[in-house]
Amino acid sequence: MIGMGQIISSETDQSATWEAVRVLVYGSVIANLASAMCALWVMAMCSDVPQKAQNMAVTEPDSWPARVVAKEELEGELLQDDYALLKAFGMYDSYAWMEYFELVWLILGLVSMFSAITLWSWAAQSNKVAGVLLIFVIPALLCALYPMWFLIRETQRDARAARLNASSSPSP
Repeated sequence: MIGMGQIISSETDQSATWEAVRVLVYGSVIANLASAMCALWVMAMCSDVPQKAQNMAVTEPDSWPARVVAKEELEGELLQDDYALLKAFGMYDSYAWMEYFELVWLILGLVSMFSAITLWSWAAQSNKVAGVLLIFVIPALLCALYPMWFLIRETQRDARAARLNASSSPSP
């Protein structure tokens, strides 16, 4: 996208189409950088979990890491909720939000990037070239967004199943 930013910055046309292309290109660069930073923070958070769990096992005798070391089995409720399991073993409280923001920034970056490419092809190329480029752009956008849609649906399905299991389990 930086290369495309250089291309559009040399364009002197001030029409609304070219202004929209500029906004979308620069917006996609910013959104993709934000997504990359969120991804780095998520990886850093995940890499801290083993060390934090080890410390919890030694310093907090009632913690789940200490109980697992003592050969106690994990509760079914804890195993059904990924975030609760990670948090029980030392994951940061902000992990779920950071993962969510990473996905939001990634989607914004992809949508603005593909929108910029589409607008640029219509503004700078002949109709034939723009039409042929759209043959590639539209399926590429769908292929890029489909895994995210699948991930969101799976997360919602897992959360719904966890709620149903929690509501159907007998209360003490």
